Amino acid sequence: LGNFAPEKELVENVHGVRQTFLDAGEQVRNIILSKEGKTHPVFGPEATPTVYFIGKMLWSKGLGSLMELVKYAEVSAGLKIKVDMYGGGPDKDEADARAKKMGLDMP
Repeated sequence: LGNFAPEKELVENVHGVRQTFLDAGEQVRNIILSKEGKTHPVFGPEATPTVYFIGKMLWSKGLGSLMELVKYAEVSAGLKIKVDMYGGGPDKDEADARAKKMGLDMP
């Protein structure tokens, strides 16, 4: 994109990813690589692995794939991963039941 009036322009999404998300990732990387990273309560090696899902709970959004990948990560790496689920939708109850059946921590 050309710059025509930079003081009036704000580009947030490029290929679906906002620069602020990329900047946040860079900040986390810097924390992890710093001395503080070794004891950081969220990003340190002793922190509980936690991810989140925000959205309408539909199988078509990849809920099944998410569950399978989390289970694979837990089994292959010996981790217990918590997935915080935010949202609702027509597949919510079925997804909750499947997560419970798979032994996943996905409240």
